[in-house]
Amino acid sequence: MRDRFVHDWDDWKDFTDNSLISRNRRHQLERRRSDENQKNEVLEDKHRFRAKLDVSHFKAHEIEIKYSDGNIVVTGKHEEVEDRQGYVSRQFTRRYVLPAEYDADLLEATISADGVLVIEAPTKRVKRVDSGERIVPIIHSHHITRNGSK
Repeated sequence: MRDRFVHDWDDWKDFTDNSLISRNRRHQLERRRSDENQKNEVLEDKHRFRAKLDVSHFKAHEIEIKYSDGNIVVTGKHEEVEDRQGYVSRQFTRRYVLPAEYDADLLEATISADGVLVIEAPTKRVKRVDSGERIVPIIHSHHITRNGSK
């Protein structure tokens, strides 16, 4: 029952279940969905935060990345341009929450030749906090001290 319910909410169900669509086209749609999932991912491990985003429909100067209040906000926009089917304009906004254990001051972004944007931040280095208090070790001496002197 649960599988049926989840299947009913699958955004791609109408495309992949429709008998009017050829088997080849169904395969193309499924492969495209798989490719998109590989280009769009977030990784958080003990070494770094890494977000990958497919921005292949945008040029580097059409993308802006801002960091504010623990959030990385990526926006992209281009005006109407001609493509194979006619004219299209696009825009998007993607927001990632950067967990506190990652260093926002060292955020870096790179874009690959095939249009995959990678945003990375390393884990913060642990800084020693001097609280002004410390334990003083006691050293045992074999000398006898009388009247405050050795």
